[in-house]
Amino acid sequence: MEEKKQTAVFVPRKKEWLLVLLSTIAAYIYVSSIFQFPGEQSNFWIFNDWQWSDVMTIFVVFFLAAGASCAYINKIKIEKEHMIFMAFTVAGGFWFLIFRKNVDQDITGYLVLFLHLTAVYWLVSLGGKRLYNCLNECCILDLLKGLFCFPAMHGYRLILACCNGAACLINKSKRNQQQMKQALLGILFSIPLFLIVICLLVTADHTFWQFCNNISLLAQPNSLTIIQLIMTGIVALYLFGLFYGCFYVASQGKTKKLTVAPSVASGFMILFLLVYTLFFVVKLGSIPASLRQIEEGTLLTSTYARNGFFQLCWIASINFVIFTGIKWYAAERKKSLTVQLSILGVQTLGFIILAFSRMQFYIVNYGLTFKRVFTTWFMGVLFITFLLMILSLVKKFNAVRLSVYLACTSFLILAYSNIPAWVYS
Repeated sequence: MEEKKQTAVFVPRKKEWLLVLLSTIAAYIYVSSIFQFPGEQSNFWIFNDWQWSDVMTIFVVFFLAAGASCAYINKIKIEKEHMIFMAFTVAGGFWFLIFRKNVDQDITGYLVLFLHLTAVYWLVSLGGKRLYNCLNECCILDLLKGLFCFPAMHGYRLILACCNGAACLINKSKRNQQQMKQALLGILFSIPLFLIVICLLVTADHTFWQFCNNISLLAQPNSLTIIQLIMTGIVALYLFGLFYGCFYVASQGKTKKLTVAPSVASGFMILFLLVYTLFFVVKLGSIPASLRQIEEGTLLTSTYARNGFFQLCWIASINFVIFTGIKWYAAERKKSLTVQLSILGVQTLGFIILAFSRMQFYIVNYGLTFKRVFTTWFMGVLFITFLLMILSLVKKFNAVRLSVYLACTSFLILAYSNIPAWVYS
């Protein structure tokens, strides 16, 4: 007797199929919003009569709904911290809806970046994929994991899920050939009446007519439509990898904390502390001479205000990385190390005050603009952040968490305050 050939058994992966569907729809909405300029109407299929801001709001709502659905399917409890970042994302998304007639503001680009960061961090935290499962000094690493690592590592699985779905469908159709033939026969009989119904629906509603017209255009796509469809596929791969990494990859358990010896941390900081001290001694001695040159007209106010401003802001940002890194990774914080960190924090406050004074000097002489308001906000947040971190050396509390909440809340207040209107007034 001839042995029967064993056919491969394809196990249905329904959760992955659902994720493919959600990722593709979300990618389609996202691409339809970016292929136009703020204030213009969308020119992509379905959204051709929608404003750019409306489509962006729809994407945010759909993204959050998809994340909540994945959490529900995987029986993940949404906790208080998850709700906070969800609220930040919702507030950022609805800004586009509220300011839909004035969406082409200078802050719009920053708000889009804010939305990406808060939405990805919300997803990473909801899926339990943060390094230490809390908002701490490693939040930047958690963000990088969600923004780049998960999409790069798991995006290809979307193609595998589609192949699995096609294989399961073919395997099932082979087992049910009689039923498939009967179904096709029923579809064939329904076509004449179906065409009559379609004609009635098209004439009954103009929007549905445009929808059907766009479907017919897909059969003869132009170059822009092809580019949009390719972009939709790329974004779908990215979103699938992000969601898959957050919800369908097993956690590696508690991450072992890396540590460095206190002497190494002290040695790392000592050169920075010395050169910063030397800088302040030289700088304080040069301020009277600079002010005298401005009064005499040999030094322009704008030149004095601009020179060194951005460098001071960069130094403050670098010090933030040094401070948080040493505070988190030091094996033990001896009194000498605490003193060094305190000195670094105070010196950074001095840099921020110097940069802030230059900016105020510029504003007094040349007035307000969005960039000057935004820069002043950034320096204010950075100042309060370092103040909280210095206090956390004395009294133990999560300064990074408070700083992140402060930055997000104040940024949204800045966005909703309609900067162009009150700066103009």
